[in-house]
Amino acid sequence: MLRHKLAGVLTIIAINKTQDKRFKTKIALAGACTKAEAFVLDGTGPKIHGPKPAAIEQGEIRHELAPLTATLFVCKKG
Repeated sequence: MLRHKLAGVLTIIAINKTQDKRFKTKIALAGACTKAEAFVLDGTGPKIHGPKPAAIEQGEIRHELAPLTATLFVCKKG
């Protein structure tokens, strides 16, 4: 059942393991999607934050990764 719900969806996980540096990241999508949402797990507790829209510009996801976070991007076409 889960496989059906994720058909045509691209998922990407980005991890920032540094303790004090934020990173502005660009992830090339090569036309794989036109909409993306970000879900973030951080050190404040076990709750996942999001979804929040992730910016897609010039075929890339552009997002700032906070220190000690794991971010899941869920990308869809259209």
